[in-house]
Amino acid sequence: MKHHVLFIFQFLIVFQVLGQSFEGQYSGELLSKEDTMILEKIKSGYTVKLINSENNFVTFGEISSGELVFHLPLNEGGDLEIKAQKKSNNIIVTFFLEEHKYSSEFSLLQIVNNDSNKKDLGKKTSHQLDEDLIGDWVKVGIFNKDGSIDKDVDYRGKNYSQIYTDDGRVIMDMRQFRDDLIEQGVKAPLFTELPTIYWETIDQKYLIIKGRSGGRSHESKSAYLVKNDTLTVFQDNGLMQVLIRKK
Repeated sequence: MKHHVLFIFQFLIVFQVLGQSFEGQYSGELLSKEDTMILEKIKSGYTVKLINSENNFVTFGEISSGELVFHLPLNEGGDLEIKAQKKSNNIIVTFFLEEHKYSSEFSLLQIVNNDSNKKDLGKKTSHQLDEDLIGDWVKVGIFNKDGSIDKDVDYRGKNYSQIYTDDGRVIMDMRQFRDDLIEQGVKAPLFTELPTIYWETIDQKYLIIKGRSGGRSHESKSAYLVKNDTLTVFQDNGLMQVLIRKK
């Protein structure tokens, strides 16, 4: 009988850890002394927004062993792994830097109701979002018409991610942005504000990308094809961007 009670107790603990939600708006210290961290649930994990007076950083986090794990790109290359744990209504973030462990507590400001956000978005727009695109993708590269890879845009081995969320946003990989600047000889800041990008589809044939950066709006329309776990975007210049779904 004791063994059965112990098993049930352990099961309940595991269920609570795995079933808890990290969604919410929190306040604490990570990039600066006054950071706001917004965690929103998406299909394959969480979007992680870190906002302060100087920066607006967005990345993607996954649940591993009951912890929310996400990465921040470093100037000199490589990534800083951040682990977040729930403590009552707050979040404890920890990371190792130069063999030292750092920890910071983020206090809950408010709970994010992602479902209501989706309803509001649906009222304001007539976006069609092809469910086959929703999720986390890994960039393979840009290919020429003959199937050869464009050497100027070779992503092989870098595992850059690109996420299409179910509320119409595109989350770019900060590592790619940093690496592109380094290749151009520009010293990339540790955390840089990226443009807000949205996506929609037309008749499950065309991918519309809309963004705003530097006070200018940008919009593109490309044919696309999802087959098995591969997404191919056909660009106007005849090149093809290929992504594979992250397992």
